[in-house]
Amino acid sequence: MHIVGRPSVLHARSSKQSVPENDYKAAFIYHAARETVWPRYAFRSSTEAFRVGIIGNNDLAQTLKKLVLEKRIHTRPVQVISLSGKERVPDSLHILFIGKKMYSKRHHFIDSLLTEPVLTISDMKEFTRCGGMIGLRLKKKNRVTLNLHSVAQAGLHFDDEFIRLAEITTGISPAYLYNIANLTTFPSHVMNNPDSVFTVGILGKSPFCKKAHKMLVQGKIHQMRIKLIVTSKVKKALRSNMVYISKSEQDTYRGYLQRLHSKQILTVSEIPQFAYNGGFVQFNIRDKRTPLTLNQTAALAGLEFHPKLLEIAHIVVATVTREND
Repeated sequence: MHIVGRPSVLHARSSKQSVPENDYKAAFIYHAARETVWPRYAFRSSTEAFRVGIIGNNDLAQTLKKLVLEKRIHTRPVQVISLSGKERVPDSLHILFIGKKMYSKRHHFIDSLLTEPVLTISDMKEFTRCGGMIGLRLKKKNRVTLNLHSVAQAGLHFDDEFIRLAEITTGISPAYLYNIANLTTFPSHVMNNPDSVFTVGILGKSPFCKKAHKMLVQGKIHQMRIKLIVTSKVKKALRSNMVYISKSEQDTYRGYLQRLHSKQILTVSEIPQFAYNGGFVQFNIRDKRTPLTLNQTAALAGLEFHPKLLEIAHIVVATVTREND
């Protein structure tokens, strides 16, 4: 997305040539806020201020404060909060900008806000591929990338013109798996043993690069360490607590589900019709409105979805079908 066609920041071809970097970022945050629609439940009252948190860039916070002085976003006064990254992120934020200095902690911030109505923006590399919503890369002709799946999970919506001008990030992210697993209650023998390992199986060709594999196992699910199994054999996947079935297995996944459905395993995929054929969680990566389809027969396997997931998902009740049905 080249920022053109709008006043001020949107006419800048290069932040170095015409606009100081923090001025550009501040103007972009303000513009992005105006192009985003928040759900009503994101605000506690009709008079509540619109709150923007800035982590890891105090100078940007000061610049943004000056920019929004006496301005409003969606008819609300604007409050800018500078955060060091050490404290807990406030519950009342509507936008969080995560500076590139926070790269090593990016998953902590992203994962803590998934499904919350908070727009996440950053200038760090690969931000949207980690589950962040808007990535701003000034060194690449002011390129903007959007992760519409993360946006939809949070109950937010972008203006269509904003989407049209941006580069869209698609595909699965480790952050999605963290989020789904942490918002699912597993049987007691899994949940009540914090010293155990939570095993994530990837059945078929992995959608993640080696770097993403490393990021995945560095996280935690329900406070448990993560073990990753990548396999083409369903027998090995049966040892997992959660199994992601790759799109490479689209022709054979129904047979896999027959083997997995009697186990207390959370099955996840972005294969179309996955949930309708007995899978438990289907990622609708390209759907701006419904990011997930959840199959409530997961309850028969002792799995329970958090209300946050149920609020944003399309719900189905579908049992496993035979591969040739």
